[in-house]
Amino acid sequence: MVNLADHRVHDGKSANAKRKGWGSRTWSTHTRGPFAIKEPYELREYEIKEIIRQRPNPRGTEINLAEVVKGNISQRQGMQLEYYPPIIKEGVKVVRLNQIEVKDKTQKWQASLIGYVLGGNSSFKDMFNFVYGVWSFVATPQVFLHDDEYFVFKFESEDDKKLVIQKGPYTFNNRPMILKQYEPKFQINKEKTRNIPIWVIFPGLPVEYWIKENLGRIASCIGKPICSDRLTAEGERISYARMLIEMAISQELPNVLLIEEAEGIHREQELEYEWRPDFCEVCFQIGKHEVNCEKSPIDKHKYREEKQDRQDGMKQQKKMQ
Repeated sequence: MVNLADHRVHDGKSANAKRKGWGSRTWSTHTRGPFAIKEPYELREYEIKEIIRQRPNPRGTEINLAEVVKGNISQRQGMQLEYYPPIIKEGVKVVRLNQIEVKDKTQKWQASLIGYVLGGNSSFKDMFNFVYGVWSFVATPQVFLHDDEYFVFKFESEDDKKLVIQKGPYTFNNRPMILKQYEPKFQINKEKTRNIPIWVIFPGLPVEYWIKENLGRIASCIGKPICSDRLTAEGERISYARMLIEMAISQELPNVLLIEEAEGIHREQELEYEWRPDFCEVCFQIGKHEVNCEKSPIDKHKYREEKQDRQDGMKQQKKMQ
């Protein structure tokens, strides 16, 4: 419930604005809103042309530069606006929107996906390269960067959007890239992702185990198997197997698993992770630990001391071996 008293206007600024300092903030965009694009992320024309030149184009049609960049270049010329008197409730000005137009505008974004990279940020240019390289099997989508460091991909059709989802999952710089259906009120800071795809390496896994069923059984011991990489599938690199596995990051990721061999003998198989995400059990956010969470009751000083003791103990054990 919004308290209208908190929003009464004083000296041109609301009470909330004064407390949060909104009145003095300077934005780095020409336009604000859910799809504002920051100037540092704009690509120069020669950079875009180079990306287009390198992109495979199975449809054999020429890619229109204007179509590609219309989601990238900031608005240079706005629209003429009209005055609509606000309504007054309890002495407070309130905006009443045209809900028919809101619904119509929302419908136009239904063939869109929200995307973000777990555990790290990505520049507009890098994501631009990714989209126009990896997603070359669909018509060119528009790419928008939100100020909160997530992207919106607007496709030409619902079929293109579904095809991109079906060919996933995707990784960006070896980190999982999450794609989800566009939501008008999406807020990335409220995302509570617990199951994510992670590339797992199995060093020294015997090649006789490298068949589809057995690889699936091995991967299933730590999560939900998604796929192997090409070198594992074709047996072209025998020093280790590599598989993409959806895992619950709210649990500790194992370093070893047991494989039952012939005659009931158990073999220890080491595991390596290309990325081990931190996960906070307090606020359910990826990329930070409970010890760094402002909501956590953990004694941070005590936690660091215990962590250092564990590390010292492991070093001592290695020296004794």
